[in-house]
Amino acid sequence: MRVRTAAGIAVLALLAGCAGPATAPLEPQQSVGAEGKRPEHVLVTVLSELHNHFTTRGEAPTQVISPGATVQVAAEELAEELDLGRQARDFAIASGFEMQREAAQASPLGRVESVAIEAVEDRPFESGGVDVHLVTVRQEVRRESGPITESQAVYAVAWQERVSEVEAVTGTATLALDNGVDLTTARGAVQRFLDLAGTRDLEAIRRISDDANANPTAIDVLRSLLGAAGDYQILTLPQAHQGNADTVYVINEAGTPIARFTVTTGPLIPTVVYFPTA
Repeated sequence: MRVRTAAGIAVLALLAGCAGPATAPLEPQQSVGAEGKRPEHVLVTVLSELHNHFTTRGEAPTQVISPGATVQVAAEELAEELDLGRQARDFAIASGFEMQREAAQASPLGRVESVAIEAVEDRPFESGGVDVHLVTVRQEVRRESGPITESQAVYAVAWQERVSEVEAVTGTATLALDNGVDLTTARGAVQRFLDLAGTRDLEAIRRISDDANANPTAIDVLRSLLGAAGDYQILTLPQAHQGNADTVYVINEAGTPIARFTVTTGPLIPTVVYFPTA
């Protein structure tokens, strides 16, 4: 791996592009006006249904997703049943695709038998006039052999009379949402990669991917997909965050994943690596 030093500062302006505020701050609230289906219940239902269908490969029962449903069909069924907004539907698509990808990888502990999902905390916030719930979800995974593994993730669930969006949270001392416009955030870094792909700046792509995406043919395929993508969404999966690395998907207007990225923060600029989804 190439070591990044102060010499890399010379390419920051090229990679950064134009940017506004990197994040949108979250303001704590005493309470928010969610009625009927609670945001945390909707989120738990989405994650549970997707895990039962994709992670366990249909071995666990589902109440909403039909047997044999593809990722896109499963997400549409959830969106219709739970009245999800478009971005929340696309979150379900990205999550389902990632679960399906992980389930296809062999594990020495065998296949996943069950995944238990539980919301353990729901904190009310507000951002730009929109009610946002920070929902902490605990996940317990049981495999054919080995111990039960447990993990937690925090999801920002936007509530506008329904779950309209599900996003990752940035910051520690000051919590915020990723605006997707700056290299310092996962979505912003991916957006910059897409901008570079659109202009076919292969040298800048080589630098930002730490030489991982040096194949011009792969970039040309991505350019073609972006050209036909319409109003695409860039989504960071909170449940896939590990250390200083995030998993980010690009979903086109038709609801198809067209790119998967890993974004790893570094001392100067992040490393953004593109993986085709087909």
